[in-house]
Amino acid sequence: RSALMFTFIVLGENMARRSSIYNTLSASAFLLLIYNPFWLWDVGFQLSYLAVLSIVIFMKPIYNLIYVKHKILDHVWKLLAVTLAAQILTTSITIYYFNQFPLLFLFTNIVAVPVSSLILLVEIALCATATIPAIASQLGWVTYQLISGLNFYIESISRLPFALWSPLSINFAQTILLYLVIAGFSLWLFTSSKRSLASALACTVAFLSIRSYAIIQTASQKKIIVYNASGHHAVDFIQGNHFSFLSDSILAQDNNLMSFHLRASRIRDRIFQSIPNLYIRRKNLLIFNGIRILLVDGQLSLPQQIQAQSIDLVIVLAKSSAPPERVIEMTGCKQVVIASSYPSFLINIWQQACSSANVRMHINYANGAFAINIP
Repeated sequence: RSALMFTFIVLGENMARRSSIYNTLSASAFLLLIYNPFWLWDVGFQLSYLAVLSIVIFMKPIYNLIYVKHKILDHVWKLLAVTLAAQILTTSITIYYFNQFPLLFLFTNIVAVPVSSLILLVEIALCATATIPAIASQLGWVTYQLISGLNFYIESISRLPFALWSPLSINFAQTILLYLVIAGFSLWLFTSSKRSLASALACTVAFLSIRSYAIIQTASQKKIIVYNASGHHAVDFIQGNHFSFLSDSILAQDNNLMSFHLRASRIRDRIFQSIPNLYIRRKNLLIFNGIRILLVDGQLSLPQQIQAQSIDLVIVLAKSSAPPERVIEMTGCKQVVIASSYPSFLINIWQQACSSANVRMHINYANGAFAINIP
């Protein structure tokens, strides 16, 4: 992708006729999307083109803000200008996808940009001398050291306690509004257009309104989420910005697995504080905001635990001695959720029982996470 993009840029700049950098970027993106249209939704594709477009639009205006006589300092300022320019159009989409913003990006890029350029040159030399082992081995060692050093520097910066601003959450509509705000203010600064300024301010008000509504809405939310956690069961009981978590011991003790499966959803729902007693539990029966939930696992004993009470939701965690038909008959439930921890080869038994009893069924590994909002 990068090779094609910059090949088009170089060809465009060296053609006899005058070409537009925007047309050149569009042509390279067009060819890539002809090859694979699904790249349009690839995060790397979006970030690459937004970063280059942002540098093309904003680098010179930012660089021209400060005049530096000293050559070395001027070179440093150019690097900073490139970094600042690239962030303008990539910040919104970075927050949208990754729920965080790198606060120390200036310190990272002032080293990463020149070192990555040097790595590229050394790799080109390595490819050119690949048939000469004596030279290629030395260049390979240099390449390895440069990449390892750059990775170590970036990882060291990322481990600083104030390196990232997280968690952040914006939805698709807010992301689009942020880009409209950037476009409006940019046109106003470049052309002094009052209409552009008015549009930017209107989009800013719309963004703040949507964000305020989302914050207010999540403060009063009540929901249950059964996550699709690849061989584990994980359930969040959410009330406002608080939650109680139910999972197997392996998942609960693995922070990486927890982050991978749960972090994005929790950031979206703005739940930050864990409270252990949001639900009432009596063996396999849970009660949360009036919703009765039965957990089906190896410890289930139907007559003692159900006590002829109607059940709103059945969550199947593991194989149980109680037949599915019996569980559905005794509980009178209308919704069954098969958690990711349940053996897939046994799901057809529950499918037949739910189909016969006209009960809705949700399978985590096939349909993704299950969420229910409580009025």
